[in-house]
Amino acid sequence: MKIYSGEYFNYRSRFLKQSIPVIVLAILVLTLMFSNPIFRNELNYWIIVLFILGTLIFFANRNAKDYVFEIELDESKILLRGETYNSNWNEILDLNNIELKFKFIGSRFTVKYILILKSGKNSFQINEYQDWNYKYLIEIFERIKAMKNEKISADEKIILKRIQDI
Repeated sequence: MKIYSGEYFNYRSRFLKQSIPVIVLAILVLTLMFSNPIFRNELNYWIIVLFILGTLIFFANRNAKDYVFEIELDESKILLRGETYNSNWNEILDLNNIELKFKFIGSRFTVKYILILKSGKNSFQINEYQDWNYKYLIEIFERIKAMKNEKISADEKIILKRIQDI
């Protein structure tokens, strides 16, 4: 049995991390609106801005609510510990029904890899907030593949090599 854990973030921290793009966009839109006197008094434009901000806050809340902070690998099962908002949960996943993949999110300035565990209808994203050590993600991926007696494909080896180079 091996336990891996990432850095812990409470709901408020997760929501603020998801909301930074919303805040930047709101500042830009409001600056543009207040710089033009035509938009200052138009109710329709305020309704549109409030709708857009509300939608962005809704999605930031939705993305921040679930969080995995610990993974325990046993011989035949995987135990995930996490939070929904600020209430803890434990999820036991059957090893035979798990699908693993890495998701790459990158820009000119940052690169982020997220490990996705899918089991039936449930999908869990690990390292969404860059709170896990990449070495642990590689170990988790390789151990689960070994426990399932699956070989690591050539594409997955390339991804693992990229992650090691970070």
